[in-house]
Amino acid sequence: MKLRSFIGYYHWLLLARRRYRKEKWDFVVLDKGDYYVSCNVRSFLIKENIPNDFLSMIGVNPSKKKIKALKSIESNKDTSKYHAQVVMSTNKGYRFFNYDEGTTLHIFSTETEFTTYQRVKNEFTLFFKVPIIEISNHFSVDKIINNKPRYLWSALETSKNFYMVFDRYIKYLSTANNRITNIRRWAERYPFTSNLHFKQLIDSVIVDVKPLSDIRLVYSHGDMHFGNILYDGNDIYLTDFERAGDEAFFYDIFNIVYVEYTDWHNDEFLASYLRKDGIIMDCFSRLFHAVGLSFDERLIIRYFELFLLLRFINDIADIAFTDGMINLDSIISQKIEVYNSFKTQFEIIN
Repeated sequence: MKLRSFIGYYHWLLLARRRYRKEKWDFVVLDKGDYYVSCNVRSFLIKENIPNDFLSMIGVNPSKKKIKALKSIESNKDTSKYHAQVVMSTNKGYRFFNYDEGTTLHIFSTETEFTTYQRVKNEFTLFFKVPIIEISNHFSVDKIINNKPRYLWSALETSKNFYMVFDRYIKYLSTANNRITNIRRWAERYPFTSNLHFKQLIDSVIVDVKPLSDIRLVYSHGDMHFGNILYDGNDIYLTDFERAGDEAFFYDIFNIVYVEYTDWHNDEFLASYLRKDGIIMDCFSRLFHAVGLSFDERLIIRYFELFLLLRFINDIADIAFTDGMINLDSIISQKIEVYNSFKTQFEIIN
């Protein structure tokens, strides 16, 4: 083996084994020529000769650096049920993409996850297209939608899809069951919220949104953004329901606005919201009306600040779930810093 190849192999092996050790990918057989790709919080194992347009469709940015296996790594486990050309890690497990059949297999890690997918199919499919083909006690099989990746959308398509989601979500809310709970109780439901600095943040947000001392919770997607909304050039599909569960009724819509701004550097929706543009104000008015509330335009910044708090609580809870050894105090400090950055921008605008 040439020196460059020798060094390259061990560089790959170091990164891959570190990820394997953390995520326990002991059922995956790597062959020579397979790729390991890390994309944000996800990572992929990819068989050789899978087209880039297919990888783009399932969320792998082809421009991301691929680490190539120079020799095979064997597994002693039976991998027949995991037959796939691409394996993707998720927050709670793995997705197995079968390129030949155009399907994905998702193994449920808990009975709760099975219940979640059942509920999603029963409730969301009345208003959204959901590519779930089959659900059993242990797994779900989804159809791979021939979709156009978000980074290829035009500005017009992005805007059209946002308001399409908004309209369908309002219709969903008008029939969804909702329950009322105290904001403070909901914000402090995890042990880490007792952190002194985080508790101070919760106190300040609750004072700011005093008119909303109680909040309506509905069954939500939990991670709605244009990475989890598939667009086939005509219609949209919801996918990836790992975070589905009860959440504030405006959470999903604000999450799209937030992710567009932070991940895609697209401030169209946030700027339109802060300017109180007519079309988005009308949508939020109908959103609040769907759960029996009035939308107060004087509180638009307060509503978004409450969303930020709830979003950061969920982010920290996910990190605590996936990595119990991590120092949550440092993560909390980072989230508070981001929150204060947003608040400063809002104060300048206001």
